[in-house]
Amino acid sequence: MGIRGRLDRESGRLSYAFVPRKEIEPVFDVAPLEGHRPRFGKMLRAMGLRLDSGRLVGMIHLRDCVFDLVKGHRLDGELVWAEERARSRLLFLAREYGLPWSESTSLQLMQNILANSAGTWVQSGGLRRGPTFPVDELLADLARLIYSGRTTVPAPANGSSLASAHRTPGQ
Repeated sequence: MGIRGRLDRESGRLSYAFVPRKEIEPVFDVAPLEGHRPRFGKMLRAMGLRLDSGRLVGMIHLRDCVFDLVKGHRLDGELVWAEERARSRLLFLAREYGLPWSESTSLQLMQNILANSAGTWVQSGGLRRGPTFPVDELLADLARLIYSGRTTVPAPANGSSLASAHRTPGQ
């Protein structure tokens, strides 16, 4: 993917589009948008940016688009990712906070219990180590799994149980 744009030096307006790119072409190209309509625009001067900041603006936009794809889970394997995230987060909450969860616990029950904590974050503090995440993300993963027909989060595909997968040696 490349970014092709044009810059009006008088007004400081940057117009650009994401375009298919051949290997030999540069990623960024300040050139006429022949065959491509500008889809995005920024007023560089109004943003307090120099005119040579257009490449940075395009890169930041592209980065944000990729982050939005990942955040929205609109990629192949989204259910597997949602399942893995939900499993690890539920296991953490069960171990650290006593959440009544096991691999056979209903996802609907977990959703109902965690709904009371919507809008809050799970954060490890002090000497505790662990993940930091918004409860809303876990609720979204649970909703996605329930909508897809899942009722529980089973053990990992390799057959090991979560309890044995997360035990320290000697337990």
